Amino acid sequence: MATDGQAEGDRIARLLEELQAMAGPSTWQRVEELVRRLVSLYGDVLARVLAAARERRLDAEGAARLCEDEQVATVLLLHGLHPLPTAARVARAVDALRERLAPDVAVALEGIGEDRVARVRVAGEGRGCGGAGAALARGIENAILEAAPELARVEISGLVAERPEPLVTLGQPVRAGGATR
Repeated sequence: MATDGQAEGDRIARLLEELQAMAGPSTWQRVEELVRRLVSLYGDVLARVLAAARERRLDAEGAARLCEDEQVATVLLLHGLHPLPTAARVARAVDALRERLAPDVAVALEGIGEDRVARVRVAGEGRGCGGAGAALARGIENAILEAAPELARVEISGLVAERPEPLVTLGQPVRAGGATR
């Protein structure tokens, strides 16, 4: 969305003045720190973009290399400007997961539907059970959604189902008076 830079700058200045009038001193200090940090973050990312552009012409390969910088990729994602399509970013995330998971766990991207749902299959011996299966599912989901936040969700099949906790735990019999045998 293109904007008139001067008009946008004026509007930002007015909003900051209004916020300062409404906020107490400690709140305003936090607002100022937030603005400083955002400006610094964007300045750092833009410096990286310019350095990469100077390094070589920014073709598709160059854009992909630029996105290897996590902060640059995050800012581009935030603005819907990431040069890699969703499927490519999800595939990269799945490849990175394969490298981090146990050798007996296989993760495969089955596809991304028009419903913006990434479907992933997990196979192998170490697919987790109980809390481990849930932790594995959370890790897979987080990695994929971090790479492609525009997805609606991630569906994971093939994980060993969590076993419910038993309602009663059998232990040593208790005698009258509460003593165990």
